[in-house]
Amino acid sequence: MKELLSKLWKDPVWSKVIASGLLLFFSVLGTWFFGLWPKIHKNLLQIWGLATYEVSIQMWLIIISVPLLVFLIPLIRGILPEKEPRFIKYRSDNILDINWLWDWSPPSFHNDKYSIKNLYPRCPKCSSILEINDCSGQLVHCINDECDWSWNHQRSFQKGTTHSSQLDQKVKSVIDRKIHNGEYET
Repeated sequence: MKELLSKLWKDPVWSKVIASGLLLFFSVLGTWFFGLWPKIHKNLLQIWGLATYEVSIQMWLIIISVPLLVFLIPLIRGILPEKEPRFIKYRSDNILDINWLWDWSPPSFHNDKYSIKNLYPRCPKCSSILEINDCSGQLVHCINDECDWSWNHQRSFQKGTTHSSQLDQKVKSVIDRKIHNGEYET
């Protein structure tokens, strides 16, 4: 039993459920101990009474207002500007020892989410554009002949048949993870 409780307490979901249950239990115990329960019960009954209060409305008012509301809701949504998410300002990062830059494509008819577009790598040493080439033997190298930077992850990506599209997908996956975990910096 002790092992089960220890395992549940370490679980991120069950620990919150247990903590919420304990908080509820001690809150109820505290309100009863300090004599607040009759006041809380009275307030809850008043709220229930307001929620279930009968109101007589003319039928013509319902017939006019329902279609009017159905028409107005999309109209109001069209007028209000959409807020852009905070991650839109996140447009560059050093991933796999490469400086990556990109833009965001807003949601459209074909895609309901923001997506990464124009993803391109820059050399972390000289800021030149990096060439990603599947056929040259080096997957990533700097186009600046005077730069002596070399990519440290070259060997780990050459173990299999790695293509530039797989590298792009890996970078996009890291960006997505950072956005969803809140690890990104703008």
